[in-house]
Amino acid sequence: MALAEKVLEVIPLLMDYIRSEMRSDRHPDLSLPQFRTLLFCRRQPGASLSALASHQGISLASASRMVDSLVKRHLLVRKIGQDDRRQLELYLSQRGLNLLSGAEKDTVSDLREKIKKLPDSEARKIEESLSRLLQIFNLSENVATSKNRDLKKHF
Repeated sequence: MALAEKVLEVIPLLMDYIRSEMRSDRHPDLSLPQFRTLLFCRRQPGASLSALASHQGISLASASRMVDSLVKRHLLVRKIGQDDRRQLELYLSQRGLNLLSGAEKDTVSDLREKIKKLPDSEARKIEESLSRLLQIFNLSENVATSKNRDLKKHF
């Protein structure tokens, strides 16, 4: 199997596994769509309600109700748009960020346990290869980290 096909086969399977772990580590009072909303808002700080609805595959009204619920629980913050005052921007609150960070921490711990089963030389090769893929696709290893730091300016 060629490398491109292997990447196309393996990456989605790994992402499914990671998503499953993140979901299992989410707060029990949070529905899966609400959890996905928080993840989306972490990846897309300042996203519009329309972008969220499109991402979730739901109506604007449904997205609005879900956002209302998350705002009332202090997990999301709605702000008036900086460029267009008619547009609302969605941000994770510190509480929402903490909730996601906890789920992520548990997932990372699980991944570490799985990776420990590899010989050190193999683990290093995979790490180097993943870093190289990020370079090739012009992706940054620090995108999520820098976006999380940028969130603090909204509070």
